[in-house]
Amino acid sequence: MKIIIIGAGEVGINLAQKLSQEEHEVVVIEKNEDIINKYSDQINALFILGSGTSIETLKEAGIENTDLFIAATNYDEVNLISCFIANKFNIPHIISRLNKEDLPLSDYQQLGIHQIINTNTAVVDEITNLIQFEGAHEFIQFENGQVLLFGFIVEKNNPFIGKSLIELNEFRKKIPFLIACIYRDNQVIIPKGYDKILPNDHILLLTLGKNLPILKRTILKTPSRLKKIFILGASKIGIELAKRLEKFKELKIIIADKNFNKCLELNEILENSLILNIDGLDIQSIITEQLDNSDIFIATTNNDEVNIVTSTCMKQLGIKKTISIIRRAGYSRFMNVFGIDIILSPRLLTASNILQYARKGEIIKAIPLLEENAEIIEFKVNSNNDKLINKKVSELEFPPGAIICAIIRNNNAIIPSGDTLIKENDILIILIKSELIMEIQDILQ
Repeated sequence: MKIIIIGAGEVGINLAQKLSQEEHEVVVIEKNEDIINKYSDQINALFILGSGTSIETLKEAGIENTDLFIAATNYDEVNLISCFIANKFNIPHIISRLNKEDLPLSDYQQLGIHQIINTNTAVVDEITNLIQFEGAHEFIQFENGQVLLFGFIVEKNNPFIGKSLIELNEFRKKIPFLIACIYRDNQVIIPKGYDKILPNDHILLLTLGKNLPILKRTILKTPSRLKKIFILGASKIGIELAKRLEKFKELKIIIADKNFNKCLELNEILENSLILNIDGLDIQSIITEQLDNSDIFIATTNNDEVNIVTSTCMKQLGIKKTISIIRRAGYSRFMNVFGIDIILSPRLLTASNILQYARKGEIIKAIPLLEENAEIIEFKVNSNNDKLINKKVSELEFPPGAIICAIIRNNNAIIPSGDTLIKENDILIILIKSELIMEIQDILQ
């Protein structure tokens, strides 16, 4: 597939790297020569110096025979104009990243844009999900919540510790679930029957939506109700998150920023949040305002280092769950060192919303997980999938690092066994190690 990406910022570079690794023909247009010099030798893509709003530059990139066009700069105006121009060349799929959506999707589609990706909204959606399912490090819903995947760290009181998958069979008879993956020492393990669960393992567990309440009580042992959430940073994400959480009337929302003028702006925007003009690094002020007894702390400033330091401090003060927004790559692997519960990357969330459009077959979702070492794919089996239709799960030529976690058929979700037959129109939930994605694409197309 021929793909043009406008903008070599964090989102554009992440997409270029991943898509080129999957052997797509990738062209990146960037007007900053220093950025091109930095990445042109690292990524197997063609970098062109120029603007995405220039027809001459777009023609140089080969826009006439492009399959997927992605406008990923930090500037909404540039993205919209470049997409408008791209539409004149009848590109099959055009995607624009936007920081602010002023119109409904149908109006953007009239401009020729097929999909809008809002980075801030993607982050707020993810945090909202995690707040509603406290105790989870990942929480993904498939087919309106019929199937759920959630990730958690195995703590010392977890009933799974020391048990093999075979030994968990009795538990699974009461509550059907599948341990799809164990992440241990930065390695993705697709477990077999005799593999045991160890303390501090990062588990990805898949279950049916109806089993969620009992799993929360028995596996995660989460408290019944959250009361107090502390947001640091009057960034766009922080403001949008506070507005979203104000809808949950049982929650007390506190948002703090050291900039007095930003606090005045917050006072005009927010209706039911407590606004504090304090520095998140001023621990004495945090204690004085009794913020250290919050249930969840969320660092949303535009400074990665501030987010890391404050999240680490809040965890030490006793806040149960800390979430930190980190924009630069590489920090997530040190999450345990920092003591932060969850690190969210806007660039990864944005990229995951775009990846599905570059994959073969009827991909509904394609979401990177576990520091991009694994991926969860939602895929619909169509009439051309002769490598899948009427085959047992055990007969599929999947590599050892891939597993079908669930099948949704006629609005009914099942966790398959090796004898389960794949049928046309089935929706498959597949977990796979990232390095094996190319091997599986020929099966799914």
